[in-house]
Amino acid sequence: MVAPSPYRTAIIDCVKNGMTNSEIVKKLKVSRVLVFRTAQRYRRLGTSDDMQRMGRPVTVTTPEAVKAVREKIRRNPARSVRKMAKEYKMSRESMRTIVKDKLKMIPYRMQKGAFLNQKNKTLRMEKT
Repeated sequence: MVAPSPYRTAIIDCVKNGMTNSEIVKKLKVSRVLVFRTAQRYRRLGTSDDMQRMGRPVTVTTPEAVKAVREKIRRNPARSVRKMAKEYKMSRESMRTIVKDKLKMIPYRMQKGAFLNQKNKTLRMEKT
């Protein structure tokens, strides 16, 4: 989603003062399209607020779910995404979206490996 223009309020103030679009472009040094669309939106809606968003509302990856998952991963970073998805009764892809996109974490599986002590190091050196 695109962030609103920082010039939005200045453009709307100029429109309220009765300036034309070309005068606003010259005064604020912004693109003609930005001025036109912002002025058109203001005239149509009568407010500087964002328009109502379209599409299906978020049902699973809600801020509450994101907060709960963040806390669970904070307590135990080795949690399985599959197990958490089953626990929260959501699809694996929804859980993956929360972990990867919302929390900006990289899911991975820890690899098991043997620690090398001095005895194992010498044995390996002898074999080679």
